[in-house]
Amino acid sequence: GARWFVSAEPAVVSHAVTLVQPVEFSNIVAIKAPEGGRLSYKPEHIMQALLRAYSAFTAVRLESGRLMAESEPSALPHVVLHTGNWGAGAFGNNMTLLALLQLVAAAAARIDTLVFHTFDHRGTFHLNKARAWLEALVSQRASMPLTDLVMRIYRAGLHWSEPEDPEMLPAAPPSHS
Repeated sequence: GARWFVSAEPAVVSHAVTLVQPVEFSNIVAIKAPEGGRLSYKPEHIMQALLRAYSAFTAVRLESGRLMAESEPSALPHVVLHTGNWGAGAFGNNMTLLALLQLVAAAAARIDTLVFHTFDHRGTFHLNKARAWLEALVSQRASMPLTDLVMRIYRAGLHWSEPEDPEMLPAAPPSHS
């Protein structure tokens, strides 16, 4: 790993590196996952997680634009963002909820391509569930205030630790009421 790299001869490192043309930029962003929750999510948990994801994704878009302007001033960046089951491991977050919030945040931040790494069947199930929820939310109303969106998600009664059986999750968020 890192020890080998540090002690490697420059010629060995040069041989192992492949120059990508055209130049591609990578921005690595860490987002603090919601933590410490029990039972059902509260609206403030949902809002905080959504704003964290949106802020991070917007920073990626803005930094990508800045870097592209420095190297190719006339080009517009096509921003590809890779993400995954953020906060679903040690923090015990609901995979469907956090996938949904990332999908919403990516759209709001105008990310061109979102690549969601699910790692396994369970993660894919929750991502697909989140996409279905998003489709249901969008089909019912093209746009809505952020607080309305958060309250619709909250009314679904999602819990911090998900049921073991993914089929026990609601098929879609509750309709607007």
